[in-house]
Amino acid sequence: MKWLVVVWLLLCTPTATAQEVPTIRFTEKDGLPHAIVYRIMQDSKGYLWVSTDNGLSRFDGSQFVNYTKSDGLGSNFIFNVLETDHRNLLIASYEGGIMEYRFQKGFRQHTSFQKIPYPIDLFQTKYGLFVTDRNYNLFLNGKKKSSSIAAVFERKNGDLLGVGSDCIFKFNPKKKNFDCVKTVPKGAFYNSIIELRDGRLLIAEHLSLIHISEPTRREWL
Repeated sequence: MKWLVVVWLLLCTPTATAQEVPTIRFTEKDGLPHAIVYRIMQDSKGYLWVSTDNGLSRFDGSQFVNYTKSDGLGSNFIFNVLETDHRNLLIASYEGGIMEYRFQKGFRQHTSFQKIPYPIDLFQTKYGLFVTDRNYNLFLNGKKKSSSIAAVFERKNGDLLGVGSDCIFKFNPKKKNFDCVKTVPKGAFYNSIIELRDGRLLIAEHLSLIHISEPTRREWL
């Protein structure tokens, strides 16, 4: 099955239904470097950065500008891209480590993360940069903190939660480490978490979604 990038153009009125929202499908014929896309990120300048199986692509609303290993990337397998407070980009380059992109200066290897050759996800928080790799190792500012966390999420109140295998974790700022605050059925693996507008949590497991609607365990929620 061919994978496509679908961009929703929100050009309808507030009263329009979801069925009326038009879609445009971008493929390799339109300049997308590969049909497999992992992440899309919009930077502070309005550009869309697309992580694909054949490099990183920048979209300005009309055309794609593509970057590959020949342009300085560590690898053509790009899983994620993140904009820093300095408006530079950090790029999770699978097999190539974490790259940094500075506008008008190009790509370079990020010296603080040279020991993470297979990064998957990047999470910028007030404590620094969290990175997960292909084996679910979690690093904070280049130092390993866990071997079982797949994702990190910052709540509206500033708390950091981590999800992974057999547990939901909460970050302890004093120890600068994660503590297991809620065990889950053995064999379960959580890979993503978001907070809804009313403060409730929605957690993605491998084969299901878990909605925490009544936060009775206040010691960890």
